[in-house]
Amino acid sequence: MTAPKKYVVGITDHMFGAPDLEAEVLGDDVEIEFFASTDEASFDPDRLARLDALMVWGARLGSRSIAHLSRCKGVVRYGVGYEKIDLSALADAGIPFANNPDYGTEEVADHAVAMILSLHRRLWEHDARARLHVRMAGP
Repeated sequence: MTAPKKYVVGITDHMFGAPDLEAEVLGDDVEIEFFASTDEASFDPDRLARLDALMVWGARLGSRSIAHLSRCKGVVRYGVGYEKIDLSALADAGIPFANNPDYGTEEVADHAVAMILSLHRRLWEHDARARLHVRMAGP
């Protein structure tokens, strides 16, 4: 007989498919409750009430959902921003919040500089011309 899972962690949504990596990292003691939606209105209150923790990717999390997080010990936005999270409602419910404020800072800066250089050197124009030439030349 298998022992019941010790914790239930909710994941609102995910960038690609199922949250397999999160399940692997969290381990065998954790049951994943995957909502597979960014639409807060679709979050079932009974499912929310089961959660010991909640991980949010791109979904909004407002007072409507937070009111049902009766067992929840923490909400994590695994990303940079928190503008979609009702921090006041979480504080009122006594649920701590965390996010990852410095994720991808170097990558974003590198990309911005690359885009500036691309615009300055008109690489988009050269790319379009090269693609047109290949299509016109044909095999």
